[in-house]
Amino acid sequence: MNIPSKKILVLSPFESWPLSQGSIVRTHFMATHLLKSNSIWFVFRKSAVTHTLPTQQDITNSRNRFAQLFNPFLFARLWRLVRREHISLIIVSQIWSGWHGVLLKLCTGRPLLFDDHNVEYLRLRRMGSIVWPLVALLEFIVCRAADAIVCVSDVDKGHLVKNLHVTDDKVTVLVNGANVNQLLKSPVPVDVIRAKLGLVAGERMVLFFGSLQHRPNAQAARIILQEIAPRLLRSNPEAKIVIAGLGRVSFLSKQRDDIPENVNFVGFVDDVTAVIKSADLVIVPLTAGSGTRYKIIESIACGRRVISTSIGAEGLQQHILGEALIICDDWDAFAQQIAENLTKEREVPPTPAFMQTYDWDVIWQNLPLPD
Repeated sequence: MNIPSKKILVLSPFESWPLSQGSIVRTHFMATHLLKSNSIWFVFRKSAVTHTLPTQQDITNSRNRFAQLFNPFLFARLWRLVRREHISLIIVSQIWSGWHGVLLKLCTGRPLLFDDHNVEYLRLRRMGSIVWPLVALLEFIVCRAADAIVCVSDVDKGHLVKNLHVTDDKVTVLVNGANVNQLLKSPVPVDVIRAKLGLVAGERMVLFFGSLQHRPNAQAARIILQEIAPRLLRSNPEAKIVIAGLGRVSFLSKQRDDIPENVNFVGFVDDVTAVIKSADLVIVPLTAGSGTRYKIIESIACGRRVISTSIGAEGLQQHILGEALIICDDWDAFAQQIAENLTKEREVPPTPAFMQTYDWDVIWQNLPLPD
């Protein structure tokens, strides 16, 4: 019988399910990997829907967003848990759980691993948020307290080393990925999915997906409405842009202008893989954010071309993604690239190099677990 090698406490400020945003996806696959040879306690934000991994022991935090930063009742419970169960490692998955992790380390002496999904202060600064200096301070404190740090790209590592004064050897780059083999094998009734999304026979489907409650995604959706959709309507009237993701009602309630006739807002979708595979093309017109974009990796793993801004594709390895990723920052050229690529074969099979670099099973094999 295999005995778990470590007892690990994983702290996440997000829900555990559904896999509706990148940070939830990354934490889910990290926990799945850890469970192969460890026993874990998983702390996450309470939600209406949960999904328990085998042998995983769940602890839910309040739904209150400020409780994710610090909840004294949760902290007391976790402090007792660490001592009672002899937890050997604490993992902070995303910066907003940082205070819980830092204080648990100080109070129990257990080693701390910090998985920094984004350089969060940089993302907020790019968005024009006034709180970015406070977030930079929090990120600095968590990085200093951590025994090891994981980030998602060499670009992010450079920001941590240069701007937060983290030592180079403390940081390991583990890129964002996808469950490549499963995505490739998933059968999809394309005509049925397209009909459910409001498309009619003969229309081409351009997809943007992501939670509209996330400000960079909301900004990208506005760019689609104001810049991309009108241009595409003139050049390709048979093309329909589908925008999928949480927050549709709230987003649309704030729009003062009419929605272009070639745009469909479909809200949250249960099976984003099916929607990606039903698309002819995926677009990522992001102008803010940091880290790397799951939507790009997931789309390429599904065999679809992606047209993105340089911000959207930041940190990704273009030489590995090849013709599957097209980068463009001018909106006239962006719309032109959409028009040109809609004439090409929509299937772009992932290369062996992509599968070796961006598959979750490969990525998490290199996760450092400090003693």
